[in-house]
Amino acid sequence: MSQQSGLRIAASRAVRPGVLFAALGLVMLATPGAPASDTLDRELLKNAPRIIHYLKDHGYKNVGALKFRVKKGDEPIGDHVGQLNLNLADRLEIALILADDLRSPIGVIHGASAVAATLPGANHLTKSGRQALFRGVYSLAWGDQKVEADAFLTGVVVVSPDLGQMTVGIMAFGKDGEALEKVVDFTATTDAPALVEVGESFMTRGAFDSGGVEVVKDQAASEEAVRDQVVKTAARVKLSQVMHPLQDPEAPVALEVYYDNQRIPLQLQDGKALIPEPREGQAVLFVLRKVDTTPGKYGAVLSVNGENTLYKERLSPLQCWKWILSPETPAISVRGYQTGEKSAEAFRVLSPSESRANVMNYGADMGTISLVVFREARGTKTRLAIDDEAEDLAALTGGTYPRKPPENLAALKFQLRSGAANASTRGLIAEGKEIGAAIRRLAFEPDPTPVMSATITYYRP
Repeated sequence: MSQQSGLRIAASRAVRPGVLFAALGLVMLATPGAPASDTLDRELLKNAPRIIHYLKDHGYKNVGALKFRVKKGDEPIGDHVGQLNLNLADRLEIALILADDLRSPIGVIHGASAVAATLPGANHLTKSGRQALFRGVYSLAWGDQKVEADAFLTGVVVVSPDLGQMTVGIMAFGKDGEALEKVVDFTATTDAPALVEVGESFMTRGAFDSGGVEVVKDQAASEEAVRDQVVKTAARVKLSQVMHPLQDPEAPVALEVYYDNQRIPLQLQDGKALIPEPREGQAVLFVLRKVDTTPGKYGAVLSVNGENTLYKERLSPLQCWKWILSPETPAISVRGYQTGEKSAEAFRVLSPSESRANVMNYGADMGTISLVVFREARGTKTRLAIDDEAEDLAALTGGTYPRKPPENLAALKFQLRSGAANASTRGLIAEGKEIGAAIRRLAFEPDPTPVMSATITYYRP
């Protein structure tokens, strides 16, 4: 694909408050270092029936899922650590829908964080802030009914220092606004999608260079080997033991950032790539380049503030539309969010804002630029049989809703599981000038394991 368009970034700087874990119930979480069971999405599906049971036991009728907080190793806990903060709340919402009882359903609110972001004083970190959340009017995920919430779910994710596992605590609170109460906790293994969502960078080598890990008789052992290599590579990047993917000459795809046609150099600090944020009114341009000499194709998902520059998707990178780089199209200039096959939304920089200590920001992930690159799949791939569990996992990973809410829960479950739902735009968007931009669609089947992931944080100098 190619593009000539304009780009909008919402520039912001969040001050991440260091709230004590005990205040959020983390003292009740699983012991750090406990053996992990499965990936985050699989563990979420396993625990969804337990959450439904808790909600019914407490008499809650309409429930929303709010943005999570994330802590990585020794870094401060925060609400803008990466895409996982908001995405996990969205996926919890879908997991509850899939686990809900058709005969006696819990009303699952759709997009509770988006409403919370508009409520003055809303903040689940304080009693008064929790009470403010119940002053909002919310929409259920099905039907056209507007409801008041009876309870909210939220939580904290703690990523181990070696990035190998994630400890997740899910909590609830009701209209009295009293302290958050533990619902469930579990430990999950990290994988490539999870590392992308918490803003870690990595590049795969060796077995991945042939376009995918070789299929072995023990498929589970093969998948575990893939996860292990990806996690170890990300940990080494974080510790500056290997080059950051955006500076590694062996990286297959390069990303360049320009402000007013001036290339902005990267600064590396503690394994993180940093650039200063653009000033209001500056023109911003991203250039994707295929720099390896192979004849293969790559699919690149370029996201700004957690939104894909193609159609503003907030999905797993594997599920997103991708910019296609090939020998025929070795470079692509991205100046804006592509909104249609012949249109794009021009760039507009928003004035920077700061979050005060002990204030929860329910908006989308700000201040990040992420690149996830997939090699085109080739050769024979082993495909899993489609069963109920696989359908639910695909529905959770895809994270898409129908454009129009279905009339009832049964219809929504069917559309999520069948893949009939169309992707919806999530998060808060600042509109920019709309300009023309033509693209063309190409067939591309990605290998499911990305060959590289890189996150850039733009900050206020």
